[in-house]
Amino acid sequence: ETIKPNITYQLDGSTMPHLLIRQSNGDFTFEQANWGDRVAGDELSVPNPTFVGQTINDIFFFQNRLGFLSGENVNMSRTAQYFDFFAKTARTILDDGPIDVAASHTKVSVLKHAIPFDRKLLLFSDQTQFIFKGGDFLTPKNSSIAQTSEYEASTTAKPAAAGNVVYFPSTRGGFTSIREYYVIDDTDRSDAADVTSHISKYIPDGVYAMNASTTENALVAMTDEDTSTIYVYKYHVSGREKLQSAWFKYTFNELEVLNAAFIESALFVVGNKAGKTQLYKMQFDEGRTDPDQTYVTRLDFRIDESDCTLAYDAATDETTITTPFTLDTPFMVTRGSNAGEIINVTGSGSTLTVEGDKTSTEFYLGELFTMTYEFSEPTLKEATAGGGRVAIANGRLQIKHWILRYQDSGFFTVEVGNKITGAAPVVHTFTGRLVGGGQNIIGATRTSSGDYRFPVMNKANRVQVTIKSDSHLPCQFLSAEWEGNMHLRSRRVTSS
Repeated sequence: ETIKPNITYQLDGSTMPHLLIRQSNGDFTFEQANWGDRVAGDELSVPNPTFVGQTINDIFFFQNRLGFLSGENVNMSRTAQYFDFFAKTARTILDDGPIDVAASHTKVSVLKHAIPFDRKLLLFSDQTQFIFKGGDFLTPKNSSIAQTSEYEASTTAKPAAAGNVVYFPSTRGGFTSIREYYVIDDTDRSDAADVTSHISKYIPDGVYAMNASTTENALVAMTDEDTSTIYVYKYHVSGREKLQSAWFKYTFNELEVLNAAFIESALFVVGNKAGKTQLYKMQFDEGRTDPDQTYVTRLDFRIDESDCTLAYDAATDETTITTPFTLDTPFMVTRGSNAGEIINVTGSGSTLTVEGDKTSTEFYLGELFTMTYEFSEPTLKEATAGGGRVAIANGRLQIKHWILRYQDSGFFTVEVGNKITGAAPVVHTFTGRLVGGGQNIIGATRTSSGDYRFPVMNKANRVQVTIKSDSHLPCQFLSAEWEGNMHLRSRRVTSS
């Protein structure tokens, strides 16, 4: 058995996906792959893969096969022969032969992304989700594509798999919603819950990349509408109940975020700043402490004395510090057993000076950043006959005091403002030092735990309470409570 004479029997390697190969010395090579040739039949009996002449939208591995998405088709290589997409014979269909299946639907469904999920392959178009499945051993005879759900999806970002769920974005009125796709227990049915329903106008439009970590139960999303910000979703599931579903964001100063990915408990961020590509590392694991300290010193671009070059000049009684990169607003503090003493730094860039001989001093050097948390509007609710809870809207709720329960915190401020008048907020400062505290020692840095109570004295729908911290010391909060008076004009009555 051979091929028909004078027909095309090879794939054009220059237009096919290329290989990025890491060498033993750490270098990388970028080269063409050796794609398998047609060895039997003609264009009718052994046709070209449907991606020939088309754009390949996604590349994936599934059940020991290399796969491509092109148009409405799924192309998969021969088993364990990742670069061979031609059948080896025209006489029969072999179990290890290549697979070429189209998604059937009444709508035009151009397949953009493929995610291995729940022993199946989840396929995404802009309006429909499909499942590609087969037997325990995938063959051209038992493979098929079935529609599973119809949710609008933004195909600019590849969906992110996290355990038994898959997250994918969709566009909604100039903003982005993130859906959590999952299989309903003990059924073949699936659903996709909106995990941004409570912050519908928080994530801008144009999400282009997402990445998830099952170690830290976190998802990050990046958008081209706000290139200096990473949006983070933190969740916590106990049994079958989701106890936490929270969003927050990291904003980088003058950095264009290109991508971000988790490796174990660290988030690595690649960005462009001042024309240079820079790599950042952010630790997400909880309970970390610095050596010989009870807390982690909070600084951006943090380095210690071992990363710097120190030179002491006895004539001027100054120490010159040369850093491996530039710092716009440098901040220096001692670390280790004598942690917490702030050292005044002069200069900027990569050459800094401090008074005195610091060549034997252990320190951290970096830039301060600001943490901000704004509370939602306080609301009083009452139980309903159906077992739910509904907000009481026919009365006046006057907030008197607010109580924050903090743990192992050293410094933070609370701003109480009026979002109607926009007047300057009243600032309450917590320094971490408590009068009569057993560890309140002069010259030593200590963190404390307890309740911080401050006055609000404003109507609930006007008050705006914000926690801020621009200190190198930690601040952690367990819960918040408020005290107030509720004046009702009427009361809801349920008739039997």
